[in-house]
Amino acid sequence: MKRVWLIIFPVVLVLILTAGACAKPTTPTGPIKIGTLMALTGFYAYFDPMILDGVEMRFDEAGWAVAGRPIEMIVEDYATDPAVTLDKAKKLVELDKVDFLLGPLFSEAAMAVAPYFAEQNIPDIAFMQHPWEISGASAGWVITPYQTSSPSPHVMARYLYEAGLRTVTILASEHVFSYDTMDWFKKGFESSGGKVLQEQYAPMGTADFAPYIVGMEMADVVVIWAPGPDAERFMTQFEELGLRGKMLVAFPTESGLVPIEVFEGMMLATPYVPAIDTQLNKEFVTAFEAKYGRQPMGMESSGYETASIALAALEATNGDTTPETLRQTILELDVTLPSGNVSFTPSGFGIRSVFINKCVVIDGQAQWEVITAYPNIKPLEE
Repeated sequence: MKRVWLIIFPVVLVLILTAGACAKPTTPTGPIKIGTLMALTGFYAYFDPMILDGVEMRFDEAGWAVAGRPIEMIVEDYATDPAVTLDKAKKLVELDKVDFLLGPLFSEAAMAVAPYFAEQNIPDIAFMQHPWEISGASAGWVITPYQTSSPSPHVMARYLYEAGLRTVTILASEHVFSYDTMDWFKKGFESSGGKVLQEQYAPMGTADFAPYIVGMEMADVVVIWAPGPDAERFMTQFEELGLRGKMLVAFPTESGLVPIEVFEGMMLATPYVPAIDTQLNKEFVTAFEAKYGRQPMGMESSGYETASIALAALEATNGDTTPETLRQTILELDVTLPSGNVSFTPSGFGIRSVFINKCVVIDGQAQWEVITAYPNIKPLEE
């Protein structure tokens, strides 16, 4: 009996190994489930619907399918609240069983969920910029195509100093991203030889900027970061108090600014404006205007490009949403988007162009005009 098994076992083993070698890899089937964290209420409800328009437009273009699999997107409102964001992320991952996530925009919320994404080993593609620390907090599972807080303000600092401007006063929102942005601006400006005369920080949603404006030290430039509605109030009151034209106003990074007449002359550093002169961007702007009746700005492009990156990765994996495979595939991407070429650092931050822009009014219409571009900018923390 032992002799029989000695003969049969090798034969069976060979058959098993042969069958395994001949088996074709299983093609993933069923819908790809994407969880999307959007602030549809709370302060950031000003921005996130713009982002959602961009995301939905890109998936519309793809026919809500990729690599032969349908796309199912589940949107959760995190209400601009870090605690709510964590609850919503857990719901998407543990109950809805999503394959990966998009968002959130609000940096405090993003930092709140980063350790959970690390714990769950699930990829998340962020909207816009976030502080460098998010990579460590998420153990690399949060991928940020729009870089960290450092490149845009550092580029703006360099541009201002090279333009002959030597002193600045800072006014910014009380916000994690804002503090980080201004720290990087100061490092860039002071290392070039410039001087920061003053820093002031106002709560998000400030209605009256007059005390801050009146208390400003006169400088060559007012460097400000405030979310869109706050920026509009600041610029209106800045003009009413007679300071417009006496100091240049510069935004060192994106904050959802839609150009309006009161912004005329203001400078902005950002990864995207609709004036980028490429054929792909012109087609994007035309299609977006036809669909939504307005030009896309930084928020809309962030949604569109984040969805584009997700689609490119899924095409490359042939629809495989295995977490590590998908994460690694995203990191290896080199894609051309409306804003230009984007690749990634090993830590998951975008390498891309930063544009210096000026708000101009032409035929009564305010718009961003590209002054210069700084290509292939990496996060300074790398």
